[in-house]
Amino acid sequence: MANGAFELDGYEGYWPAVRFGDPWNGWATPVVTGTVLAGLLAHIDGGHRWDGDCAIVWPTADLMPGEPHDPDIEDRISPDIDGQYDLGALGWTFVEHRPR
Repeated sequence: MANGAFELDGYEGYWPAVRFGDPWNGWATPVVTGTVLAGLLAHIDGGHRWDGDCAIVWPTADLMPGEPHDPDIEDRISPDIDGQYDLGALGWTFVEHRPR
């Protein structure tokens, strides 16, 4: 699919996608730039850190404030050869943004 925009179910706003991969369980699989990924993670205030150009992401919904996360459930999202990140690896509920 061509470029467009996507939303994350349950969150306000939308972000640009370079392209979309094959759907995962009916959900969109956006591919984004590193800048978009960093902005998305900051917007949702999700658990993450960077290891060079690799984003390490973990769920925070079930954590109490100050509670550490389980390192065994971290997802590593590395850029492809073009420096783009395939968010389908996260298994999150992304949908393509449709202007209203």
